[in-house]
Amino acid sequence: MTVAQRAHWVAAGLAAAPGRYYDRFEEMTKDEEILREAAEFLCRDAAPRFPTSDGDVATLRLLVSRIGRLFPPEAPAETDSEGRPMGHFLSLPDFAASLTERCIEALGSHPDDEAGDALRALRDDASLVHWSRKIQEAGKRQDTIQRDAQFRVPTIQEVAHTLGRSVPTNTDDLFGMVLGALDGLKKEVRWSDADIWRPFWNEDAYGKPDGAKPENSCRDALLHLLRHRFDDRIEIRPEARHAGNFRSDLRLVVPGATNSVSIEIKFDKSRDLWEAVVDQLIPKYLAPGDRGIYLVLWLGSEEMPLPPTGPPPTTPEALQERLREFLTEERDRVAVRVLDVRSPQQRFAAEEKSERSRSGSRR
Repeated sequence: MTVAQRAHWVAAGLAAAPGRYYDRFEEMTKDEEILREAAEFLCRDAAPRFPTSDGDVATLRLLVSRIGRLFPPEAPAETDSEGRPMGHFLSLPDFAASLTERCIEALGSHPDDEAGDALRALRDDASLVHWSRKIQEAGKRQDTIQRDAQFRVPTIQEVAHTLGRSVPTNTDDLFGMVLGALDGLKKEVRWSDADIWRPFWNEDAYGKPDGAKPENSCRDALLHLLRHRFDDRIEIRPEARHAGNFRSDLRLVVPGATNSVSIEIKFDKSRDLWEAVVDQLIPKYLAPGDRGIYLVLWLGSEEMPLPPTGPPPTTPEALQERLREFLTEERDRVAVRVLDVRSPQQRFAAEEKSERSRSGSRR
């Protein structure tokens, strides 16, 4: 057989019996000439021969990774001087891009973990950079579909159990409990006489703050504080491992659950303060169904990196709101909290300085 005949044969086999021809198609299409011929067969006209609507996840991923690498998304139609579309003869690149897009959309409609894993792998594939936006959109849609498919109305007993602040019955309940614990901790640091701020700071000979402890030490301090607020059956893991050998600062897991709540901790002076919630927490630590918390420890530092726009926030509340602006569709599964861990003396001194500055500007 010629190269074209072999390519058409294996492409027809993949369309008719994916399970049987998957390995052969994957191996043969490593050759770009065979891949082009296979794409020619699968995408010869406006009605591609591969049934994406009922395709299995592995085959859909393979088609995206192979054909999408070779053919970028369709370019917008050219228009004349009055904005009317000009004539355009469709060709193989148009049909191949259409098939790739339909495969991505099909993956975004699958409610299982395998589809989520496939979309994350495709998103991280450097050869598919032209498709990254559509893959990310499909990933968000798939996460919502999977979450809806896995949702189960809790029983009365489970609701009572959760309201009793014992062990939550699902990840959403755990997410709410962790946020409640952090909000409570924020008040305790501010008003308690137990000096909860001390574990976050080095101290001089007089017991005054003398520079924040390293980030890992602050994580361990927070770990200790949270463990005292939850039932022992809730696991709180430091430096928790995720897929790809990534590690989040803390990870909380409900007994028997497959999903978790991950916490990524930064200082207000961290160099990646403005990027980490989108570039680190969401893509690296949150599998479909997981929840995440971006926690910033407010030290009152004058070394805060400049935000993408506008002046740096001057209060913990303002920083929390600015960081939340980076979240759009993710707000149902990602939350931002800023925890002020300054000592009372540091806080009072900062408030007095701010008041003097405002008084001077009014004169």
